[in-house]
Amino acid sequence: MLFFIVILAALGVVVGLLIRSEARGLDDGRHLEEARRRAADFYTWKESNEPDVDPEIEELMVSTAENLGIYGAWIRPQRGREQFRPLQELDDAVYADAFRVLVKWHPEWYRLCILTLKLGNEPALGTLLSSLRTRGSSGLAMVYINSEHPRLVEHGRRWLERHNYRIYYDQTKYGVPARWGGF
Repeated sequence: MLFFIVILAALGVVVGLLIRSEARGLDDGRHLEEARRRAADFYTWKESNEPDVDPEIEELMVSTAENLGIYGAWIRPQRGREQFRPLQELDDAVYADAFRVLVKWHPEWYRLCILTLKLGNEPALGTLLSSLRTRGSSGLAMVYINSEHPRLVEHGRRWLERHNYRIYYDQTKYGVPARWGGF
């Protein structure tokens, strides 16, 4: 019995040393420099290969998306209603083009997908589907399944099955899920 305790203690010391040495490696700033380089490379690619998004439209889309929870509920509902109206008034094709560009590089890509789903922007449907395929997560697949849009539901279900998730139907503790074209 004492032998096992000694072995476990030694293992704890080794793991602790590994964690500390890993943390020291992170503290030296190399990971930050690498992240900056990758972000700069990606932004350069975006700049050279994609059309520019009107800055006002980008700001409106991003600030509205930032007001969404991970399943589509508004964080600040009054502000959400005020931001949502101008987006609904945008030409569908203009919105879809801006979404196609932003979802590729913007850090809020996930919430932009939820925003687009809530808007019910049909021209952006292909971009929504490809976003799940290329950058998807179980959370986004669940949002798609609850969206009530047949193609999004099917793609969300297939994504979860391909990634070995089981689908249970249960009320979410995160409030009302995002619905296609629903505020």
